[in-house]
Amino acid sequence: MDSITEITRASYERSAHTYAGATWEYHNFPGLQMDALNFSESLQTTGPILDLGCGGGRDANYFASHGHRVVAADISVQMLREARRRIAPSRESQVDFVCVDIRRLPFQGKTFSGVWASGSLLHVPRADLLPSLRKIAKVLKAGGLAALSMKNGAGEGWEQLGAVSGSRWFTYVDPTDFADLMRQAGFEPVSYQPSSRGTWFLATGYV
Repeated sequence: MDSITEITRASYERSAHTYAGATWEYHNFPGLQMDALNFSESLQTTGPILDLGCGGGRDANYFASHGHRVVAADISVQMLREARRRIAPSRESQVDFVCVDIRRLPFQGKTFSGVWASGSLLHVPRADLLPSLRKIAKVLKAGGLAALSMKNGAGEGWEQLGAVSGSRWFTYVDPTDFADLMRQAGFEPVSYQPSSRGTWFLATGYV
């Protein structure tokens, strides 16, 4: 594991309980629940959803509540423990938990009907975005959908903010440039829309 990934992971490890609590309620993130619902209803094939960078399990719990099987994946073991603890008991059998690095997905090809990555790919260095997107495309079934949220901007580097104690790596990208990367990775059609949450945007694409 490289130093950028390790430092970011360690920050989430230290702050897992606080972060999971601060991000659990959708009302703190205007429009996000509707994004998750639209993603869920736009899936065109059957199979589990990969919640990539699941954090405290908010979205995995939501997808399970709509009848989906979910693989909740995160690089932080402590965050996965928080997610497991917070999933509703009635939905536990629908959710599996896996510790992964986004850039090294351990799943077989054509496994998932959808990949949801809410605020996780922005921790991947810019040079690793295209290879990571190609890996995401590979684990999707034909007709599978990816919904990936990023922050609009330019540049990358360390920041300390929010409910996380410690530094995290943030990569900012223009939505048009990110859509081009998705197309290069094999997604088509690709679209993106701005969020009501500051500079966030959501990019979607099928394989």
